[in-house]
Amino acid sequence: MAALSPLVHGDEIRLLHLEPASGEEDRVHFTLHHVILSDKPSYEAISYCWGDQDDTREAYCDSKPLRITASLYTALRRFRSKRIPRILWADAVCISQTDVAEKNAQVRLMSRIYSQPSRVLIWLGDDTSGIEGLRESIAGALLVLPPEHFDFEDIYRVSREAFAAAFVRPHAHLACGAESTTT
Repeated sequence: MAALSPLVHGDEIRLLHLEPASGEEDRVHFTLHHVILSDKPSYEAISYCWGDQDDTREAYCDSKPLRITASLYTALRRFRSKRIPRILWADAVCISQTDVAEKNAQVRLMSRIYSQPSRVLIWLGDDTSGIEGLRESIAGALLVLPPEHFDFEDIYRVSREAFAAAFVRPHAHLACGAESTTT
């Protein structure tokens, strides 16, 4: 990744503005913008498994080619709108992965980053194996969500619905598979 402009405020983050596309074959394009968390910016956060670091795809950040993991690439492709830009936070792109000091500072902001978005999009990946690994994926997502933003009963209900849906409508819940529940 090309050098990112530095974050200068203690609660500053980058947000990814994902450009719309009408087809799945269209390339992934986005721009990065600096915001201050205390200004309460409007965005959605993505929780996903990074996957194999050597399995990458080419996206375009600020019109320049950028290699990102296949998992993030697929998530961005599935989550993008057909009509309007979507404002997202995804750690692999919004945090400079080559700047240890920045990574440490951003990790300290994670609970705020995941508690302030309008919603957290959980990407479980393409459904290539049915529901295998679903329990681990949900458990992993819960690790990054601040506890004050979920309720055990809600999580239990959603988890049961997801398992049931996997047998009836395999791609309908939790942004898993070829279709997304978002626009």
